[in-house]
Parts: sequence; structure tokens; C-alpha cells
Amino acid sequence: KVYFADNLIKNHMLKNLEWKEKDFDKKFKYKLNNLKGKIVLPFSISNYDKIYNLIKNIYDKKLVKNFDKLTVKIHPNTPESLKQMELSEKIGKLFKNKKYKNQPRILLAIGSTSVIIENIILGNKVIQIYEDEISECISHKFWPDVKVKKLFNNVIIYSKK
Repeated sequence: KVYFADNLIKNHMLKNLEWKEKDFDKKFKYKLNNLKGKIVLPFSISNYDKIYNLIKNIYDKKLVKNFDKLTVKIHPNTPESLKQMELSEKIGKLFKNKKYKNQPRILLAIGSTSVIIENIILGNKVIQIYEDEISECISHKFWPDVKVKKLFNNVIIYSKK
């Protein structure tokens, strides 16, 4: 039997992965990583310039309200910490290093990470920059309770229905 943290996950497993109700034990309390107001950098980035240009494109086109209020969170175990700090500084200059007390309910995640679904469950909007749509993105087909909107190539925004 499986414990589950949220009905969104349980419903996904029942509807799309052919699990049965009897396979589940009970819901348990799990502290989700609420990363609202953050740009979360992954363990490794293959093309820093491309990532920066996609972030700049979102900012310049004003596609997301309060986007300039986000702050960068460098991956704690990355071997690329110098490159990630440089990217963080570039983004800070783009956003003019503004500091805000209230963090917007937005998360920007780069690549594939569990914080995407965790923050959707928490009710945050999640923007994802990805390289491979098939292997990295959340599909509405498998997650019917998640709204999926493609902003442009390599950028998707998710929210809870």
C-alpha cells in the first residue's frame, strides 16, 4: 500500500497509471518546498546564454505579472556554482536588483524537477524553461487538474485548475 501527499497525485495515479483505490493507504503530511518568488536553477545547465535569453524574453514581453520580483536560488550541490552565480548576477541586473517584501506566487523552474508539481499543488503559478518537452514537461493528458499553457518555444506555464 502507498501513502500519498495530495489528492492531485492520487487522482493522477488512479486515472492514468491504472492504480486501484485499494492500492492506497492514507494521506500523510508532507512539507512541500514552497519556492514562490524564486528562479530555481538546476544541478547543471547546458547553455547558460540560452537560459538567460529565455528569461529576458519573458521579462521584455511582460508575459508574467510581477516577474521582476523573482529572486534566483542557486542549486546547493552544483559543480557549476561560479557559472550559476554569474547567471544570477545577470538576472539581478536585468531586474534592476529590486527587493520586494511580498513574493509573488510564481516559481520559475529550469529543467525537470519535483518542485514543479509541489508548487502547483501549493497553488503557485509555475513557469518552466525546458530543453526536451517530451521528457521534462508536465502533460495535461496525465495531469488533468493542471492547466498547461505554452508561452513560446521552450517555455511553459502551469497552474492548478
